[in-house]
Amino acid sequence: MCMHVRAQLLDDRDEDDKKSMGLIVVISESDDTSVCHRTWSSNNYTIHAFSFCSKANARALYRIASRSSGIYGYFDEHCDDITEAFKTCISNITSTIAVNTEVNIACSSSSVTKLSTIVSGHFKSSIKADKKSGSIIAGALYPGAVRKFIVYVKDVREDEYGHLSKILTVNVTWGHEPKEKFDGQMVIVRGKDHGSKVLVREIIRIEEVKIVSDITDPKTKTYDILRKVQELHKRVKVQAADVRKGSNYAFAVDEESLASLASDKDGSWLPYMLSWLSFQGLCEQLPPPPAPTRPRPEIGENLPRLHAPAS
Repeated sequence: MCMHVRAQLLDDRDEDDKKSMGLIVVISESDDTSVCHRTWSSNNYTIHAFSFCSKANARALYRIASRSSGIYGYFDEHCDDITEAFKTCISNITSTIAVNTEVNIACSSSSVTKLSTIVSGHFKSSIKADKKSGSIIAGALYPGAVRKFIVYVKDVREDEYGHLSKILTVNVTWGHEPKEKFDGQMVIVRGKDHGSKVLVREIIRIEEVKIVSDITDPKTKTYDILRKVQELHKRVKVQAADVRKGSNYAFAVDEESLASLASDKDGSWLPYMLSWLSFQGLCEQLPPPPAPTRPRPEIGENLPRLHAPAS
């Protein structure tokens, strides 16, 4: 059944049923990705997509899921632990406590401060033409869910830095009309001041997502990625060494992992990395990766690995 047919079934529900969340779960082992490319944009529902550890359709299913704020995961018959991704997805669906969640950010009309950029992962975001307000569509929430976004502002006067929390307002709405509403939490940091460990972790996480995105791009050379990882490690060591003390933060990529990718660019690594990106794009915690096929010596300062699936 094509996705537009599934979407039509959701569209044809009774009005009362439409108040409940509607989504699509796709499980595919087909090598034919043309239907996916044609139909993903024809519906307005979240699509969670799962493949059977096949590199043939992994990219297409990941693309479909990420563009609809859904989860991409894969099944590996040789590694039962990876099914945790599917369990996590179903658990989130069945325990949803809020739908149509939207984060709204606004700058005071009495200030010249404006919004510059919103970093929101796979969640859709927008800034109005006057740059005074913006929003993020955060989708469905379930118990324990945490959504963190970075918003950059500009044109802040020197005398305003001390009370930016009064100039900027953040609120969250959810549900169907009339929507419920509560105030969001902000961590304000000026310039390159990395005093907030929460912000530092989020910035590092975003940079790692960019690096792993480059890894999955078949046009990217492994040498270039390795250089980026080394630069990231060096910068964190100098500017935010305390982030890693006591294992407060775990690097997802390291030099040895990247070396393995050189000869396995589109092999068993690809589905797991795309699943990692999917969860990271939604600010989700990815289920534990499968154990490596062989023990690996420690690299650097015991940096954790993005392990390849067992084969």
